[in-house]
Amino acid sequence: MEVMLLGNPLPSDRKMATFQTPTAPEGGSPKRTVHVALPNVEDISKVISERREQKLAVPKADELVKILDKYLSEEFLGKSAEHVAMLTAWGPKAIADSEGEFCEVAALMRLSLAAYQATLQANTSDFQFEVARAGEGRDCLVMPPSNFALLGIKDTFHMLLKGFRVLLIVQPRFFPHFREIQLSLSSCGLPDGLVEVLPGITPEADPAVLHEALKHVDRLQFTGSSQMFKSLVLKAIELGNTRMEHAGEVSGLNKVRLNGVSASHPAVARGTAWAAMANNGELCTSASLVEFDPALDTVEAVKGALLEAEAAFKAGRDPADDSLDILLRDGKAQQLEVKTEKEGFREWWEKTILASPQEQVKLQTNQSLGHCIYAPSIEKALEGVTEEASNLYFVGVPADTLAPSARAGTTGAKLPESTFGGMKSYTYAVAGDHDGVGTIQTIFDNTRRRGASWRDQEEAFAQYELTEVAEMLLEFLSPRDQQTFSRQISNVLEIFKAFAPEVTEPYAGQGLVNAEGRSQLVTLLALKPSRKHFLIPRGVGLPEDIVKMAALCAMSPLKEVPADLHLLDAAQAGKLRVTDPLKSFVKVVEKNLKWRIHYHSDVAELGSALEQAEHPPYFFCIKDRHMLPTEVLKAVALQGGYFYEGLPSDAFSLFRSMTATQAWTVSCTTDQLKEAEEQLLKSWHSKGLREDPHEEPEIIKPKSREMDIGGGFGDTGIPTSDDKWDELSDDSESDDETKDVKGTPSETSEKPTSDSGLLNDVWRWTRRRCTLLEDMQPLEAARFGLECSYKCQDSPIYGQWAQLLDAPWAPREDAAAVWTSSGVILAGGRSALGYTNDVWLWQYAGEFCTAQWQGVWTQLTPQASWLPRHGHRLVGFAGDNGEVETVLLVGGFGGEPFNSEVIRAEEQDPAVRPNPRNDIWCGNKDLQNWGQWTQMAPSAPFSARAQFGAVIAPTISDFSFVLFGGYDDNVPGWWRTSGDGNSAYLGTLPVVSSDRALRLFCFTKMSSAEQGLSKGGVHKQNTAEPVGMTEPPEDAAAASSSEGAIGAYVAVDFDDGPETGLTALTSEDDLCDPCYWKFQEVHGFTPKFKVLFKDGFTSFLTTLPSTEDGVVVDEDGDEHRYVQIKELSEAKMKDPGDPTILRRAPGGYGFIEVVEDAFDEPEKLQRRKLEAT
Repeated sequence: MEVMLLGNPLPSDRKMATFQTPTAPEGGSPKRTVHVALPNVEDISKVISERREQKLAVPKADELVKILDKYLSEEFLGKSAEHVAMLTAWGPKAIADSEGEFCEVAALMRLSLAAYQATLQANTSDFQFEVARAGEGRDCLVMPPSNFALLGIKDTFHMLLKGFRVLLIVQPRFFPHFREIQLSLSSCGLPDGLVEVLPGITPEADPAVLHEALKHVDRLQFTGSSQMFKSLVLKAIELGNTRMEHAGEVSGLNKVRLNGVSASHPAVARGTAWAAMANNGELCTSASLVEFDPALDTVEAVKGALLEAEAAFKAGRDPADDSLDILLRDGKAQQLEVKTEKEGFREWWEKTILASPQEQVKLQTNQSLGHCIYAPSIEKALEGVTEEASNLYFVGVPADTLAPSARAGTTGAKLPESTFGGMKSYTYAVAGDHDGVGTIQTIFDNTRRRGASWRDQEEAFAQYELTEVAEMLLEFLSPRDQQTFSRQISNVLEIFKAFAPEVTEPYAGQGLVNAEGRSQLVTLLALKPSRKHFLIPRGVGLPEDIVKMAALCAMSPLKEVPADLHLLDAAQAGKLRVTDPLKSFVKVVEKNLKWRIHYHSDVAELGSALEQAEHPPYFFCIKDRHMLPTEVLKAVALQGGYFYEGLPSDAFSLFRSMTATQAWTVSCTTDQLKEAEEQLLKSWHSKGLREDPHEEPEIIKPKSREMDIGGGFGDTGIPTSDDKWDELSDDSESDDETKDVKGTPSETSEKPTSDSGLLNDVWRWTRRRCTLLEDMQPLEAARFGLECSYKCQDSPIYGQWAQLLDAPWAPREDAAAVWTSSGVILAGGRSALGYTNDVWLWQYAGEFCTAQWQGVWTQLTPQASWLPRHGHRLVGFAGDNGEVETVLLVGGFGGEPFNSEVIRAEEQDPAVRPNPRNDIWCGNKDLQNWGQWTQMAPSAPFSARAQFGAVIAPTISDFSFVLFGGYDDNVPGWWRTSGDGNSAYLGTLPVVSSDRALRLFCFTKMSSAEQGLSKGGVHKQNTAEPVGMTEPPEDAAAASSSEGAIGAYVAVDFDDGPETGLTALTSEDDLCDPCYWKFQEVHGFTPKFKVLFKDGFTSFLTTLPSTEDGVVVDEDGDEHRYVQIKELSEAKMKDPGDPTILRRAPGGYGFIEVVEDAFDEPEKLQRRKLEAT
């Protein structure tokens, strides 16, 4: 028989394979011998490369459907007798078994084609779905099994629908049949070359031929031995084909379990024996294990019962004998063998089963494709729905062993009636990118929900209320993604609802026991959540796809299985190396979703962990899987797992990726049908669904638009009247014409006399959301004091901004505002008339969309005690009660009016230009000093500035804020304090001598008259009035006696001067008392030593003290050097150049701890140059 390759026969010099029909009609000797040429490596390379070079493509979707529909109806179903005969001859199979195999394959092909046709129809009718062909322009290697070869055509059919070119390699004895299939597809219009059939799965074939295919194909579709499947995937990885997709339904160790029933029961014995003997013509492999109840049976009793049941089956060798239960074949076992000792598990394909007491053999059902449970009742048997096999069969047998009873094996009956599941990510019998036979996930994998379009504005949609956990997770996304993905979640939940499991109509199974007729099977196709793994390498951050999948898990209607999140390289320095936002995300999913977090120090540790996983590791949201380490790829392949790249963008594909299908089938008598249906549904609701089901969604219906002008564009709301156009002329000037390209006033502009360009509108954010323009009108009605009752959608994630009444204060810019317990404080800013120093309070009450909801503005003072200004900042502090009652006002431009006559390229007169400030003022609710604010510091130690950042920093201490950045046209490289408490500058550089390093002395004490001592000067930083001293007093103790005893004293020498940033700390006793504030520079230098005091105070040194008085061990067991100064008078004897710690604290000690040294050498060199200058 010729073997054709791209339309040409293989050369005659190719290696030949010879085979015979295994048997002849009536079990006679073989009648036919066939010789075929085997392809070599060059042939495989040629077929793959030439199809790619020619860009051979599968026809368009609508054309392909016609071709495959014609083939299925005319060439497959229309010639069913020929196909059954070929299967019977080359199988060999009994005719009944061949008919069963043919019907199964035909049913699966019809399901795939029907789903494809429905998708095409939906794309042209309601525009909801579209065809997705992931295999467009790519090659797929299909390899069918030896015991069910016709599955190869089912896989070929489905791969063509996905857009793949197919290379079909079969065992030589099946080549004649598949060659006829190839010719039939061509006669129906399929372009030549899209399906190439080659013999090759035989000992005579060169292994390098198959390796060449694995090296280049884009996908492997396989059915057969699990060991062979793993070896093929591993070989592809070894050959460098790390991009290859792979999918397979492979063999497993199927089992039967007896729960509370004896193997001597006729129904149990008959069903278990059938499960082990043949399952001829059915999809699943035979059972390899029966677990019996040791309280009811012994090993020998089970063996005797099964061997006795074997006699009830009729065996023979004639494939044409319709009465045969078992077809005997050469080279196969002729009778049932029941093993009673564990000899090492292997996959016994037929007629061999191990009998073992329950719990003795640790064989989980995740190694099974089929699992059958016998129990005294259907309800008791259905307790096994928590098992993990793809197909679960349940039989409740009557106590009366003579009563009619149903039976089942590890498969129920033959397709097309029987229903199967596919539990990838759970079992080792469905591997890689394979979803099972005939499951929702498989037949619809060419279907996707259409993307976003203008139709979304015209279609009603369901909106589910998010759970609290889902809301928390969506906060990790950008605001835009939060909005779009929230709706996506609702779309996914609607698809869950559409495919909610139902109990099938009854269909016939195996013969009844103790009665005529057949068992009745009813099936519920249960949706199970996929077991998910996620991988985040070090340095990647938090991938948004993983966040989205976590949110989907939080909203899933199923009883989700905790996911496994692997953090690679994170364990090298402990969990603390994981930083926000990943750190916070991990906490959320670990606490609320019970995700398991795995820290792996390196790739080897990750690979080892995966090889020991209890279930196949399925990774989702992977980026560039071909770039993953080979060790990890191999570890996952060995476990039958898979890597899915990215996250589907449509709801239907998300549903498919989140789920697997498990078939729950009850085998019963006709009288038990009602009970079976009720118990299946009861088990589904109690074991399959989440404990807190979602409320019914709100259906959002679009508003009709009367003035729609077509094309999806609606009325803009702009009046159509044109009677005002004559008011415009060519002489009219636009606002843009009065400004230059930099946005500054032009040379001809006049001093502003109005508030043009300045605003006083107020907007309030609400957790409600009104999507369409019509929905916004009730919100705007509140501006006119009208109450509205329109109910908008509650949306705490997105919300919406609603415009309130214009404020009574003058329009302005650069004002400062802060939220307090009394309301919102607004202070200062630049209006059209200049700088302001008025203070306003906004208070609100009432329900959403009422006039009261917009709030009321009250002027607290028209003129505060601080100078008018803009660009300043307000910072609010909360006390123990959590209420913000104290406000600090810091810095800003102020004191002079705005000069509008500044023109480009001219310097403004320093005498009239606005001055940046660094004063600090305090207002307090209890003091009610909003008119006469308390001045905290007329000149803070940082440079005067405006338009800076200032935020509270509760992580530093209970009362603290951080100040950074801003604008100052005389910003120095760093600053220092001088004797008078002011910063001294020469031009734009600080006064620093070139022969000494810049030093900052920071002093803190507890008395109201704080003082600091140093040779370089005294700076009373924390009082309203600065005090200058050029030299320290002769006796430090005497100098402070009039103010009370000094409570604490710290002198810290920084060799590398501070640059930017200020931390302000305060006590809660009286937040407007200047004596409770201290200022400390925290940025711009890198400390080498950290000083820790027992009362929690922390400071830094760049060099260690020269005095070592001892060693202190802290609570962690670390040793620290310390300096103890008992008498304050000793301070004057210390050289300020020698960093000295003087602090009165409990115990009188300061601990010095070495921290990381990370000096910036280039910066130090730069500073030396500046100092020299």
